Amino acid sequence: SESVQRRPQIAHRYWLISQAKTAMLAATYQACESKITGLFDRLEAKNAPGALKNQLHDRALKGHCLKLMVAAAKYCEKTRKATISRAKALISSPFMTDRTRGVLYYLQLAQAQERDSTMEELKKSWGSNMDATEELIGVISSLDSDDAPKIIAALIKDPIFNINLAGHARRVVRNWAHNRKRSVLTDEGLRLTELLLVTVGKVNQMSAYALLDAFGDIKKFSNEQKAKALKCLEGAREKLDPKAETSLYNQIGRLLASCK
Repeated sequence: SESVQRRPQIAHRYWLISQAKTAMLAATYQACESKITGLFDRLEAKNAPGALKNQLHDRALKGHCLKLMVAAAKYCEKTRKATISRAKALISSPFMTDRTRGVLYYLQLAQAQERDSTMEELKKSWGSNMDATEELIGVISSLDSDDAPKIIAALIKDPIFNINLAGHARRVVRNWAHNRKRSVLTDEGLRLTELLLVTVGKVNQMSAYALLDAFGDIKKFSNEQKAKALKCLEGAREKLDPKAETSLYNQIGRLLASCK
């Protein structure tokens, strides 16, 4: 998650932690731009089936390069366009690891209209394969943008999403819970968190538990933010059936009691 447990005094400053990480990655890219892009392009040029150990190493290294580019793209339009081009190229890779990474970073950097259009195309092309569908659900629920709550809320209503499949529900819940700066520190994010707690919890209580972990630093929040987080939890609990969803209902109750 975005929390830094080794520094408890700042562990709850998710936005600042995220911004600091991005700035450091971007600075690394800017200092070694030609080496990073050159390495990525060389690895991509020889992207073909071969010895498994080498494949895994090369794809992981290529992923690190792309991650640095994506961070720098947030500060420079020229870098954004170049990174989008490289990410898009990965979508047609023969390897699912590359394809998933390419989709994530392309959607992360593309303009809203292009992003939404690409998502619809991918739902059609990946939606016929069970494993690819789960990967796409994982990618979409990992998006980190101001409108991510709206996108994820739409995803769980989309035909490609099957809430009865634990793999689908857990992917969405875990990815959204991981994005603490949005899931518990924004009004739209808290609304989605409450929605997921109830929607997923009514089908599979265990799949919803990761959302409660996102409130791990709640006692360190400002009074205003803490009140909003508690309201989210109270709202979710009120919508759960204490008999049908006993475990999740009680767990939220214990979390609320610990904050009083």
